[in-house]
This record gives sequence, C-alpha cells and structure tokens, in this order.
Amino acid sequence: MLFTSLSTYLALYALLLLAYVSVLFHLARKAGSHELAANAQLKEKLA
Repeated sequence: MLFTSLSTYLALYALLLLAYVSVLFHLARKAGSHELAANAQLKEKLA
C-alpha cells in the first residue's frame, strides 16, 4: 500500500514538473519570436 502511494506521488510529481518545464520553454520560444518580429518592424520603420 505504501509503495503504491509513493509511486503514484512520484509519477504525478514528475508529470507536473515536465508540464511546468515544457510551458516555460513554450513561453520563452514565443517571447523570443515576438521580439524578433518587433525588431524587424522597427528596422523597417527606421530605414
């Protein structure tokens, strides 16, 4: 019984940690692409 609870807890913890890290990478990628697009638009306005 204890082993089942512990393994379920660890599996859930690993799943939530993986989801958290993947969301961080997704947001960082999205912010980086937005920044590149904004820089390109600024360069076009200045040229």
